[in-house]
Amino acid sequence: MKKEQKVLIVGQLIVILFLLCAVGFLWDKKIQMTRHNASEEPNAVSEGSFLAEKQQKTDTTDGNLFKEEGVTGNQSSGIAVLSTAEQAILQEDVVIDLKQDGVKPLSGKNIVVFGDSIWNTYRSPTGIAYQVAKETGATIYNCAINGTRASTDDETVDVMNNWHSKSLSTMIYIMMGIIDPVDQIKGEYAIRVVDKIDWDTVDYVLISYGIQDYLFNARLESEEGDYYGLNTYMGALRHAALRLHERYPNIKILFLAPTYCDIWVGPEDCTTHDEGHGTLLDYVEAMNIAAVQTDSSFLNMYEQMGISAVNAMDYMEDSIFLNEKAREKYAEIVTESLIKMK
Repeated sequence: MKKEQKVLIVGQLIVILFLLCAVGFLWDKKIQMTRHNASEEPNAVSEGSFLAEKQQKTDTTDGNLFKEEGVTGNQSSGIAVLSTAEQAILQEDVVIDLKQDGVKPLSGKNIVVFGDSIWNTYRSPTGIAYQVAKETGATIYNCAINGTRASTDDETVDVMNNWHSKSLSTMIYIMMGIIDPVDQIKGEYAIRVVDKIDWDTVDYVLISYGIQDYLFNARLESEEGDYYGLNTYMGALRHAALRLHERYPNIKILFLAPTYCDIWVGPEDCTTHDEGHGTLLDYVEAMNIAAVQTDSSFLNMYEQMGISAVNAMDYMEDSIFLNEKAREKYAEIVTESLIKMK
């Protein structure tokens, strides 16, 4: 081997050795830094860890609980500071009973909510149900499920079928004990809530559906003349009100119209696009009619919220979900309406 080749090989080995030493030194410093941070912050969690969503820290100065909220729907809206009286809601995330001091407008009242993602996405202090409970003093049983609608699938039309549909009618039949929840919906928070309700003590039932019925092009009315057709929007709403009124005549029912959804098909949005059974505004009016037909109350949340294509970015996180500002406004409108119904 020539002398020049030996020198080249030795040089390469020296460079490799130097790089290995450098990597080892940096790795050792990283470990030391990690240990140092852990010693100063015993509750520290590495970035991106699933534990970060569940991490809790107790501030010994005032006994408040800090907990990251908004884990439902893979969204997070920051850190909330909860008083001791408010902590219970986030322990099981099932029944919102804040046990507040002082008298609120609806203290001692019980409210059940059947609805979709507008109510379910945020089960946290910025969620609509939590805010309504805080302002009214009522106990809220939030039975909402993401992505669900009032109407059932076309093939799910009677109690003898496989009730896999996460619809209003399914929830009503589960509530009445006519059917048992199938595997597809056993894991939903809503099922855990239904199991805890004493229906003889319920004062209000809020029914909030329509966006998914519109998006899935559910029929408004039965073409066969079935007034209570569960696979139609109005039939499902009428059926739910009928069942509730028959079994619990003292319960007050409030229908909540769907809010604007920022869905576009070409140049058309939800106010003009019709897949065959109507625009979203047709579903709003259909709910109003169903409320009148069933001696129920109706709150036009579409109109009251005032969201449109012009200001959607100010009130919405995406095409459907309301942002924190909008959820606060929504809760205020519902609270005022419930107090007037008292």
